Amino acid sequence: MGVRLARTAVVDRGKVDETMMFAAAVTNYITVHWGISMIWGVEVGGTFGKVHWAGDYANMAQLEEMLGKTMTDEGYRNPLADAPDLFIPGKTEDTIIYTM
Repeated sequence: MGVRLARTAVVDRGKVDETMMFAAAVTNYITVHWGISMIWGVEVGGTFGKVHWAGDYANMAQLEEMLGKTMTDEGYRNPLADAPDLFIPGKTEDTIIYTM
């Protein structure tokens, strides 16, 4: 068993290219610096411009550790400061899934 964190966010109009670069950079940073295998993609059909991220963790403790890093790791936080207007406010959702 493990835990998957799945996050979705909807891209603000006209910012698709910038958002794709941001999604790739953040995913790469987490994979390289934190050792968490992250993937990202864009929804086909459904909501236009919805970006999905997913990362798998051994347990809730590992997920909580990673969430703590999102608040303290400057290498992760700096790109976020450059991207506050890429997504539509209120259209980001996290889902935590126990995997079997």
